[in-house]
Amino acid sequence: MKRLLLISILMTFTLNAETLSFQEKQTKKSLTTIQKTYKYKLRKKCGYSSAYFAQLYTQKEWDVINKNGQFKNEFEKICPKGKNVLNDKSMKSLYHFVNKYAKDSGEYPNS
Repeated sequence: MKRLLLISILMTFTLNAETLSFQEKQTKKSLTTIQKTYKYKLRKKCGYSSAYFAQLYTQKEWDVINKNGQFKNEFEKICPKGKNVLNDKSMKSLYHFVNKYAKDSGEYPNS
């Protein structure tokens, strides 16, 4: 009985670790994808880099903008020429990107 309990606990921790690792990889892939999308499709239209865009606000400010459902509107206000470039999924990824690299995050994306 003890052995079965030990095995089940071990399997639970192993599966949780694999799931977290997969989620981290997906998040990194998503951030890299949106950064490339911004670089090749929006940089010229907006007139500045994705890092500059992300650092317009703090993480808390981006969070408030997103929670109020105003992220897309804010993006269109800041970059009117990029209005029809990103779909809803890309907008969500862009939000995660700007939140990660916001003014107060202490992080800066690789070029």
